[in-house]
Amino acid sequence: DSVKHLDLLRYQVKELEAFSPAPDEFEEIEKEHKRLSRIEALVDNAKQSRAVLQEQDDNVHSRIFQTIHRIEAFEDIDENLATAKSELEAAAQHIQNADDEIKSCLNNSGLSDEEFRNLEARLSGYLDLARKYRVPPAELAALYRNLDKELGETDNPQTNLEALEKTCSEYKQRYYDLAKQVNRQRCTAAAPLAKKITHLLHTMNMPEARFDVVVRRQESSARATGFDDVEFLVKTNSGQPPGAINAVASGGELSRIGLAIRVIFAKNHSVATLVFDEVDSGVGGKTAETIGRLLQKLGREVQVLCITHLPQIAVCAHQHYSVNKHSGKNHTSVTVSRLDDEERNLEIARMLSGSRITDRTLANAREMLKTSAS
Repeated sequence: DSVKHLDLLRYQVKELEAFSPAPDEFEEIEKEHKRLSRIEALVDNAKQSRAVLQEQDDNVHSRIFQTIHRIEAFEDIDENLATAKSELEAAAQHIQNADDEIKSCLNNSGLSDEEFRNLEARLSGYLDLARKYRVPPAELAALYRNLDKELGETDNPQTNLEALEKTCSEYKQRYYDLAKQVNRQRCTAAAPLAKKITHLLHTMNMPEARFDVVVRRQESSARATGFDDVEFLVKTNSGQPPGAINAVASGGELSRIGLAIRVIFAKNHSVATLVFDEVDSGVGGKTAETIGRLLQKLGREVQVLCITHLPQIAVCAHQHYSVNKHSGKNHTSVTVSRLDDEERNLEIARMLSGSRITDRTLANAREMLKTSAS
């Protein structure tokens, strides 16, 4: 519970505070420990290197100066010797510098036994705490800071509450600013959207229809979508007041209203498939052709399934399927088959003239399919 968590937090902070891990300290200690663990070999090699450079009678430094002495008497005769002398003098200086660096290394390599023991104890402390808290040793300092911050916030609930209230107030103001912006955008878009949908309904044999978008600002009911109540209203006959779509529209009208809305929002669909049934109810001729064209346009954006008995709509489909019901004595089955070009032509002809198909109806069907594809 919260009390146990607070007690554990206090213990952890106290333990880490006593150890006082510092940023980058572990890497420095580890590096120094590795260096000191090889200090004997380092000292031995450094001494041997100095012996080569300085402590033998026939050392490198001595040989260079002997060579300089031999050629300097003749440097005025041959300028190449003068150049050689300068290079040898520079080499002698570099060797002297290298010897000084090695000497400095030897002077700084010493560490008392007590200092080395303290270094090892500090390194062991890092490793032990890292295992205990299940973090890499280099991250102990960051862990200590985070736990200490959490303890401060938990141990001082009033300070924490004030910070939370301030943050809450800032987010609330941000929400209302965005909600007001969305409200303005909705109010601006409502009338043009209603006008476009109304126009489409008129083209689909609903001449008296009117579509309205009502935006009501309700600041008391804030939601993820803002504080607006948005309602779509429709009237389908003259003299009728606008009402909720599902209460006013018939099945066929509902399909056409849905089609109009979907066409307007064709680029913004969040669903993969749209199904339209009875969209051709009570229409024919040019209106049916208009509906077919709208469905065809919508089908370029999402998958559209449309059940229709009108050839003017069927010819606009990108794919045509025939649905047949078969009733037997004890069962009923339904088959769905995709039609090829010839089968589709026959089906359109049948939809045009019924069971009696003539050459003229076949030619008419082919012409309708050709026209719809253009």
